[in-house]
Amino acid sequence: QTALSERLQQDVRRTVEQYLADAMGGREHKSGRFLYQLQLAERSAVNMLWHTLMELRQSAFVPADYELTILPEPDPNGRTDGIVAMRLPFSGGSVRLTGKVDRVDLFIRFDGTAFVRVVDYKTGTKVFDLNELTAGLNMQMLLYLFIICDNSRRYLAGRGELQPAGVLYQPLADVTVPRGTADAERARLRAMRMNGLVLDDPGIVQAMEEQGEQVFIPAGLDKGGTVKGSAVTARQFRLLRGVVEQLLTRMAEQLLTGDIAAVPLVDGLYSPCDCCDYRAVCARDREEPVRSLQKRPMQAVLEELATSADGQDGGAEKEENGNGTSMDR
Repeated sequence: QTALSERLQQDVRRTVEQYLADAMGGREHKSGRFLYQLQLAERSAVNMLWHTLMELRQSAFVPADYELTILPEPDPNGRTDGIVAMRLPFSGGSVRLTGKVDRVDLFIRFDGTAFVRVVDYKTGTKVFDLNELTAGLNMQMLLYLFIICDNSRRYLAGRGELQPAGVLYQPLADVTVPRGTADAERARLRAMRMNGLVLDDPGIVQAMEEQGEQVFIPAGLDKGGTVKGSAVTARQFRLLRGVVEQLLTRMAEQLLTGDIAAVPLVDGLYSPCDCCDYRAVCARDREEPVRSLQKRPMQAVLEELATSADGQDGGAEKEENGNGTSMDR
């Protein structure tokens, strides 16, 4: 793998130098600080490319789209480089979404069933957390996944529907392994392991990581072949879709009614007010009430969602049994 890393370093350096010459007038008159930051960016790019190649070499998932645009509505000029987002109705109209997906990977199982996963590149140490999701934060990746599933025709030409397989954050940080580390390559891969959420299906886990050892993805297989790690069932993916759609429509309702109270969501000692650009306008006092992010194990969050959904289903069933009609939920 040394040869691979060296080749990647050469390719990245050549690309960076070409960009510097074409767009920035070369290295001349650039500060030492700028050149040092550029060097760090080069190293991060090499790490990311190396990890991506190593991961895709052993994965049955194949990239199908890069920088995929999410359009809020169909393009009148017939634009085909993007897909149309879901439209969520609420009392004041509808919520329309836009965005851009870093990478879309597909896997076609032996029985013809197609699965899709979304990969997002992150320069920081982003960790997928269902507690944040249910509080209304970091819904982006799951929304992208569900929107892509709604646009199955783009990938399957009408031959079936895409099934959600996962959302993954791929780190872009510059990772180094201490000298003398046993199996340095494996240690480096583990240090760059993606995090997120994948489908609780042994076949899908192995399609993402052949050995199922949680080297590349946040889930694996135990000795009995059962999925372990950050994984959810197909039903739980459906429940999560209901959660994010409900949260979005609730936010739209609150904005429309002017409910914009400054009640930040605080995670431990960190408050978003500490780095907010509108502190001078808001003039919120630190002693005013806040919302605290509740920390629960992922399984507890999923059980709570399932209980809530079962309660709604039960209520609808009672309604139907009582008067012969069913309620539209």
